[in-house]
Amino acid sequence: MEEVVAIVETNNCFSDGIQLVTGCTFGNNGLIFRDYGKTAVTVARRDGTAIRIALNPDFDDSVAEKYPDANSLFDKIVVQREEATEEEMRRLMQLFTEMSIEMLDVPEDEMFRTEHKTLKLPEYAPIFSSTKCAFCGEKVMATRIKERDGKPACIPCAGAEYYEMNGTGIKDVGGSKK
Repeated sequence: MEEVVAIVETNNCFSDGIQLVTGCTFGNNGLIFRDYGKTAVTVARRDGTAIRIALNPDFDDSVAEKYPDANSLFDKIVVQREEATEEEMRRLMQLFTEMSIEMLDVPEDEMFRTEHKTLKLPEYAPIFSSTKCAFCGEKVMATRIKERDGKPACIPCAGAEYYEMNGTGIKDVGGSKK
C-alpha cells in the first residue's frame, strides 16, 4: 500500500486500466489524478524512481488510419451518442477485438513514449478521524467538516462549496444549504 504510486493524467478508461494493472487506487492512496487530459501515467516507487508512459500520438493516428470504420463507428456511437443499429454495434465490437489482438504484437516503443524520471512523491497519506455531522448524523472526515449555526456540519448540510471530478475534469461546485 502506497509503495507504488501511479499518477494518471486523464480521467477516461485509460485510468481504469492503470488502476487494474498497478493496483493503485484512490482508496489505497496509491493513485494521484492530474487533470492534464493526456493518455499518460507516471508509475513511481516510494524512493522516487519512476517511469512516465504516454501514448505515442503517431501510433494513435496510425490506428485511426488503419481502421477508419472503427474510428467512424466509435465517433458515432460513443462520442456523438447516436443510435446504433445491431449491425453497427456488432461491427464495432468485431473491429475492437481485431485491433486488440493485433496490438498485442506491437512493440512497446512504437505504441508508447517512455521517460525515466526521479520524482518527489507526496508523503504517505494521513488517516484522519471522523466527526459526526450535527444535521444529518453521518460521519465526516475531520478535514472536511464545516460549521453551520456553530455546529459541525458536512459539506452538503453546510451548503459549502466542494470539488467534483466528472467527465469534464475537476470542477469547483457551489454549495447550497438544505
